[in-house]
Amino acid sequence: MKVIIASKDDMRARAMAVELNRRLAIYGVKSELIEKPLSAAIKHADLAIVLGGDGTILRVAHWLAGKEIPILGVNFGRVGFLSSIEPEQLWPALELLIKGRYQVEARTMLAVSVQKGKDVRLMEPALNDMVIKVISPQVMEIELRINNSPAKHLRGDGIICATPTGSTAYSLSAGGPVVDASLPALLITPICTQLKLLPPVVVNADAQINCKIISPHPACLAVDGEVKTTLDRGDRVRICQASEAAHIIHIDLQPISKDTGSNLENVDSLPSLSII
Repeated sequence: MKVIIASKDDMRARAMAVELNRRLAIYGVKSELIEKPLSAAIKHADLAIVLGGDGTILRVAHWLAGKEIPILGVNFGRVGFLSSIEPEQLWPALELLIKGRYQVEARTMLAVSVQKGKDVRLMEPALNDMVIKVISPQVMEIELRINNSPAKHLRGDGIICATPTGSTAYSLSAGGPVVDASLPALLITPICTQLKLLPPVVVNADAQINCKIISPHPACLAVDGEVKTTLDRGDRVRICQASEAAHIIHIDLQPISKDTGSNLENVDSLPSLSII
């Protein structure tokens, strides 16, 4: 078993990451602290533990996209929607983790591509959302088409396409619904639209969502909160479900009993992961 450990740039989180690395060594588990996605450790990792807020977990999820490495999030942020446990729960959770007493949930991710003329650019997968938003304090117009349905024209500040995981993020702030993270769905949430012609919409995960920039005002495209490119009139953005998923670990700390003590054996022969 090989564990990679990533933490936010925070003194308390870094200190716990170092201590976690030490304790894993005592258990006979190989582990390594990583700070960059190009680390060779990622290629051989079986599991990732992330000490940080949702932003840190999103960043690591991008690093691990397509590798099926499950992530345990330890909440060092303000919200912690993506975290499974709090810092004070890490040590009892660690023993359950090493014994393989956990579950892994596959979370839908988005695939985003941008077409500027004949040039098509592929963005990295998004675990939370993709946002198109006007840069200037002016109304932008977007032509929205879902699968082969008639096009709808939105006038407002922009549009959010989110996964069920991202339904509790920016989409919720913009008036979108909260969707169970296990559902195969995608969300479309307009941002401050005029006349409210299109309410937030939940569509099947296999839907093809196409957005065309109609207005001349410059806009930007952000993936999981990070601006990736600017958008101009005529640019097209295509959003669909990504072929890869993020894998999030859940640990039930309620039934902790005497058998979760420190006398751990055979930590290299763990049960296979249960993907739900």
